Amino acid sequence: MTAGPRIIVVGASSGLGRTIGIGIGLAGRGARVALLARRKERLDQAAIEAGNGAIAVTCDEGRNSASGRRSLPGDPGLGD
Repeated sequence: MTAGPRIIVVGASSGLGRTIGIGIGLAGRGARVALLARRKERLDQAAIEAGNGAIAVTCDEGRNSASGRRSLPGDPGLGD
């Protein structure tokens, strides 16, 4: 079985990031999606709406560009 593309969307709790993470339907098209943002409640809801195993990662990419990478679980469903 071939895995779909792995996509990380920053700023996914609102605005353009949310539109990209949910509205385009990346997860529904077979992509493995990680949604990153600061606002946990909105982010969790975005992951639910994105469906198909999308994961929510709370972090602040504006302060430290490595924070999202440190926040991703060892195997977030995005694969190696």
